[in-house]
Amino acid sequence: MIKVIQGDITQIKVDAIVNAANQSLLGGAGLDGAIHRAGGKEILEACLRIKATQGGCEVGEAVITTAGKLSAKFVIHTVGPVWQGGNHQEDNLLTNTYKNSLKLAIENNVQTIAFPNISTGVFSFPKERAAAIAIKTVTEHFKQPTIIKEVVFVCFDQENYDLYVTLMSNLIAAYNLEKFMEVQSYHFNNAFNEISKGRKTSHWMWFIFPQIIGLGLSAMSMKYAIQHLQEAQQYLAHEILGNRLVAISASLLKIEGKTANEIFSSPDDAKLQSCMTLFSLVTNTNPVFNEVLEKYFQGERCSKTLEILGINEKNQLF
Repeated sequence: MIKVIQGDITQIKVDAIVNAANQSLLGGAGLDGAIHRAGGKEILEACLRIKATQGGCEVGEAVITTAGKLSAKFVIHTVGPVWQGGNHQEDNLLTNTYKNSLKLAIENNVQTIAFPNISTGVFSFPKERAAAIAIKTVTEHFKQPTIIKEVVFVCFDQENYDLYVTLMSNLIAAYNLEKFMEVQSYHFNNAFNEISKGRKTSHWMWFIFPQIIGLGLSAMSMKYAIQHLQEAQQYLAHEILGNRLVAISASLLKIEGKTANEIFSSPDDAKLQSCMTLFSLVTNTNPVFNEVLEKYFQGERCSKTLEILGINEKNQLF
């Protein structure tokens, strides 16, 4: 599991915290100094022993010591790269700080670990670029078997926190869209054919006409629920998923002489109204969603969907 919080990494209760150290391992300004002060002399003494045997820590590498007085068991010291314009292997070196820290963590049976925003302070690594590297590296780590159960990104400043939250939200949304791609590869053509014939006869509503989270309690409804309006925007912008939703919605407009209930039965007719409401609210949306609402629901949006989204408006569209 990956978490993002804003706070003081020296106060985080995990097995290991990561220190953005310098090559001397003797402490310094910023986070490095804060960890040494909070942890006490035991950390410096351990660093001195490492320095005596190997001369310090190279950029991209990592070493591990006691955490002294900190609540963590260990401090993993890693040296991030100084930003020099991006043409001196900075990306690879920063990636290695995360990889080598995780490697040391596993070797020492660490299951929970907290990372700071390595190299984004006095080393001047661009914050958004550094955040993307951090999240990508940790995400790739979790794709393989690992004893690590939780990684916490601890952001000291608001700018880094906002960047990490945005990038993680985008990552989650991308994962959610892949779920839709997988299930629709088996069911979309059948669903489209049923709608073209004017009658839904099999089970596919949640992942063909997605709805906002909170409308259902079943495992299926929770798995395929859209989390927020931003994710609906990303769904509609997806080259395949967005086009499919527009196409199957447009096919509803071709059906004559039937109500939504006669096509979908209950409660799927209500789910259609919810889906159309959600996607009608996306910025620069396709007009087909409002047209379906007008044709089958007299232009009324789903009040429950509006409530969940926190939108206070009259349901009437026209």
